[in-house]
Amino acid sequence: METTIAGCAVEVVTATPQVAVGANRAETGEERLTGMWLDGYLPADAEPLAAWRRDESMRFPARIWVNGKLFACDVVIGAVEWGARPGVARFQAQSKGDIALLDG
Repeated sequence: METTIAGCAVEVVTATPQVAVGANRAETGEERLTGMWLDGYLPADAEPLAAWRRDESMRFPARIWVNGKLFACDVVIGAVEWGARPGVARFQAQSKGDIALLDG
């Protein structure tokens, strides 16, 4: 059960599904997954971070475990913090486009 960005393992701080609730949720329980927010650590020399430095708008394929379910989506890294912990960088990323449930 590993969360990855472009094949690199992520030490997850928070993985949060973003859900839209339908107008008639009380009757149907209708909810729709609209996004994923990921906060975590990658090795400071990880290729996704090097690519992000070259192009901050770059999308990366991600596999994200949330509540025992594995989702696939593209993410855009929105912020990176360097130097808080040796050898790693903390980042925040937001999904873009479709999200697929792979397992769970």
